[in-house]
Amino acid sequence: GSSSKPRMNIKQAAYRCRSGGGGSDGHKTSTSTETHSCENKRAFLRELANLGRVRLVKNDGVTVIEQVVTFQDVFFTTSKQNVQYANLCDENKNVDFHIYLDKLAGIRFEERQGRRGPWRLYYIHLLGTREEPNTAGTVVVDDDDGNNNNTFVSCSLMLLWDDGKPKGEYEPKQIKAWETLANKWDDAYDATTSPPRTILFS
Repeated sequence: GSSSKPRMNIKQAAYRCRSGGGGSDGHKTSTSTETHSCENKRAFLRELANLGRVRLVKNDGVTVIEQVVTFQDVFFTTSKQNVQYANLCDENKNVDFHIYLDKLAGIRFEERQGRRGPWRLYYIHLLGTREEPNTAGTVVVDDDDGNNNNTFVSCSLMLLWDDGKPKGEYEPKQIKAWETLANKWDDAYDATTSPPRTILFS
């Protein structure tokens, strides 16, 4: 059946832009007026490069997909239908990840004790907005931050130590980068806050 959502071949568009089509940096440029919200989202996603390696976790309640990535090479494209995307593409590592910027509603920073060992875990949750109240895809959920903002966790980024190092042995600069992001984007960030606060893009 037909769908009202804009459609595009994201993968082809992403690699075409990476190979040099569009603006001076090799990325497709948009003639549309940029919203302040999308500018903030781009700025935030670019700053994720400072974290180094992260584990991207996508969990819809039925299946779980995990991939180790960095945001060093995140880039942005706009479809002919004026749909804006953030992209991570690396054929060598089988990474093909895309974010609908218009659907990215907010973020949450969460720091907690690991369940499998005596180390701290550092998360950034990317939030979407439910089209129908209390649903995320086919999963019935409740707002888990105590706010009636109709958001859900679309995917999570977990800070990851370097390959080959003992579990939980982060580089000091990674933790510093995470804390810098948390304090910049959540001016009232407190690691003891439970559940973590929701920060909506404005």
